[in-house]
This record gives sequence, structure tokens and C-alpha cells, in this order.
Amino acid sequence: LKNWWDENATSVVVTVVLTLGGVFGYQAWENNVLGEGEAASALYEDLVQASAGVTPGSEDPLMMSTATSLSKTLKTDHPGTAYAIFAALHMAKLNNGAGKLDDAISELQWALEQGTDSNVELIIQMRLARLHLANGDPDAALALLSDVRATGGQLSSVEEIKGDIYQAMGDLQKAREAYQLAIENTDEKISKPLLGIKLADIPLVD
Repeated sequence: LKNWWDENATSVVVTVVLTLGGVFGYQAWENNVLGEGEAASALYEDLVQASAGVTPGSEDPLMMSTATSLSKTLKTDHPGTAYAIFAALHMAKLNNGAGKLDDAISELQWALEQGTDSNVELIIQMRLARLHLANGDPDAALALLSDVRATGGQLSSVEEIKGDIYQAMGDLQKAREAYQLAIENTDEKISKPLLGIKLADIPLVD
């Protein structure tokens, strides 16, 4: 046993140290992630509460300033969390309601660049496309949706936005095709009467 220990002591000690280091290192990492998530969650809750009284047309400058500051803190200190993404989406909504389209676009662009769940990413792309269209840039709006992969209800929403974009660009044939595809993929449980009106308002093109 003594001879074996003399020959293997170093490797045994190294193995034990590495194993314990891995265990305690993982626990420290896990605790850090949990702590960051809790801090980000608290900040986001403060953001929502601070902006609860902000409504389109009646923005409180102090509330908007507070919300903006909390959002910046979230995005700076906790950029890898879902709460930072949600904060950007929330601020985009507030800025859009205040008519600050450029600021709203910047918020959504930041969120898009962070990389997130594919479903959330598609939602961001659709909202960003609508903002670009409202801001008079249909080309940028269309570019956002040109390569997206969507099915079912999401495909219906994407095609409806494309229809709006093509109509703004004066391409009525493509607008009609997009609206038709949107109708064909609309969930039967969801009523979209406006979509039918949009299609009916486009004259048939020979």
C-alpha cells in the first residue's frame, strides 16, 4: 500500500482537487445565475410598475425617465437574461405609443441582436417590421420578413404584414397573394375580419 501510495499519490490528489473544484465551481456558477435572474426579475418588475401610468397621449415624463433608466440598467447589467429582452419590448411599446418610432425601433433592434428563442425572435421581427412600415421604410420592413420560417397562425400574421408592406409599395398583386395566404393559414378559432376587408379592398389585377 505504501509503495502504491508513493507511486500514485500525486494523481490521486490532483483527481480529488479537480473533482471538488468542479463540484464547488458548478455550485458557485449555479448560485450566480440564480442570483442574477432574481436581480433581473426585480428590476423588470420595477420597470413595469414605474411605467404603469404611461398611456399613449398622456405620457408622464418622470415615469418615462424612470422606466428608461431601469431598462438601461437591465440591458447593461443583465444582457443575457430574458428580462432584458422583455424590457426592450416593453420600452418599444411605450415609445411607439408616444410616437417615438425611432426609439421604439432601436429597442426592438437591440432585442433582436441579443439572440433568443425562435418564437420570441419572430415576434420581435414582426413588430419591428410594422414599425419600419409605420416609419415610412417598407423596404426595411420587407427585408426583416423575407427569410423567416413560420407555420400556422404565425405564418398568417407574417403574410398579413407582408400584404400591408406590398400594398404600401404599390405592388397590389403581391399584396393580394400575401393576404390570401394569410387567410388560408388563419386558425379557425381566431376571427380576423379585417384581413378579409384588406383583401376585398384590393382590386383584381389582370
